[in-house]
Amino acid sequence: MVWDVHVYDVDAQLEAATAGGTVVTKAKLESAAGLVGVALKAPVFAEDLILNLRGEGMVYGEGNELFDFRGELGWSIAKNVLLFGGYRWLQIKFDEEDFTVDAALKGPYVALQAEF
Repeated sequence: MVWDVHVYDVDAQLEAATAGGTVVTKAKLESAAGLVGVALKAPVFAEDLILNLRGEGMVYGEGNELFDFRGELGWSIAKNVLLFGGYRWLQIKFDEEDFTVDAALKGPYVALQAEF
């Protein structure tokens, strides 16, 4: 079981050109939010190869949600340095006052992780 706390302090501005001119929408989000999920981290074939499967999510307020799922294979290229490649699906829905976000990011990725 995974329990993470993320602190968000976001200032966002969206501009859109319309027939009547430019429309500007601004929003500010300050929040501490807890993510709950499950994670599996296991060595594969050798100690230097690691399989990570992770899913996290939260729902807060009315209609606001964040879900993050990923599967990745990591390789320990040096002490405390890992190279990961995998697939990630991130869904964000946020609706506060005049600011709405409904986005999904998904696809393969590569990441480098350094542990201190």
